[in-house]
Amino acid sequence: MDIDFVFTAHPTQVMRRGRLSKCQEIRAIMHRLSVPGLTNGERQSLLQKLQYQVHMCWRTDSLRRKPPSPQEEQRALMSYIPESIFPAVPVL
Repeated sequence: MDIDFVFTAHPTQVMRRGRLSKCQEIRAIMHRLSVPGLTNGERQSLLQKLQYQVHMCWRTDSLRRKPPSPQEEQRALMSYIPESIFPAVPVL
């Protein structure tokens, strides 16, 4: 089997790394909130963290004001691979 990866995206279509990490944290908090057996204190703490992350996501500019350099594009891509591509590829 031969697998080749091709990554294409226009710089304006790529979610900024800061916004992406905030969205991942929101997802993780929401997952923890779905766990049964949380105490009221744990639930309140998670809800405060969720509120903070949503607020920070809202304040994070989702658009770049200037096109990224090739090095910035490479750095962004390398930050996505371990968290998105590797878990999706089965162990061969």
